[in-house]
Amino acid sequence: LTGYFMGGQKVTLHVFDILLYTAIPCIVFLLPMAYLVGDHVKTVQAFEKHGAGQFLGLVVAGGCMAFSYNIITICLIKFTSSVYYAVAGGFKVCLVIGFSFLVFDQK
Repeated sequence: LTGYFMGGQKVTLHVFDILLYTAIPCIVFLLPMAYLVGDHVKTVQAFEKHGAGQFLGLVVAGGCMAFSYNIITICLIKFTSSVYYAVAGGFKVCLVIGFSFLVFDQK
């Protein structure tokens, strides 16, 4: 898409470029969905309950964690391969399930 807008030039995309290009369609798709399921009501309630400072601090902290996770994911795929990322993801799920089985009470 970038090459198309740049007049057919060969464009190399960097990690940050890919992150920005995927963020815009996600926002366009997810904001109406959040409104349809009623998340705006819960957001206003949380804002009123906790105050502007704590609310915005939590939103920024969550955004920074998501941004960092996306950068790490894209770099991992760039420097290894998508197969390695899939195997590492499967291994992570196994560890989480095993750890939760050991730590939390099973009834």
